[in-house]
Amino acid sequence: MRGHLSRVSALGMFEVLATGDEVGAHKPDPEVYLLALDRLGVTPAAAIAVEDTPHGVAAARSAGMATVAIPNAYMDAAMFGAADVVLTSAADLRLPDLLARLTTR
Repeated sequence: MRGHLSRVSALGMFEVLATGDEVGAHKPDPEVYLLALDRLGVTPAAAIAVEDTPHGVAAARSAGMATVAIPNAYMDAAMFGAADVVLTSAADLRLPDLLARLTTR
């Protein structure tokens, strides 16, 4: 992941990274999310995961995070019932409205 971000000159856009190659288990195990939360210094209740696969949603939920699913083109939206919010695009819901929806869950 870091290599890809470097190739597209985007590595400097992120203050914190946690990638699958840094942990022993992969999604749906929550290990990568727990690593990210630790590096950010935030609790799961203070974070939101945006995922495009059911395994990612399961990992984030196991880590105790709120989840927003934006299914990728190869996934049926019906597979994302465990997500707190399912969108077809990030443009579907303004961030303040998304946060309001998540706080009422």
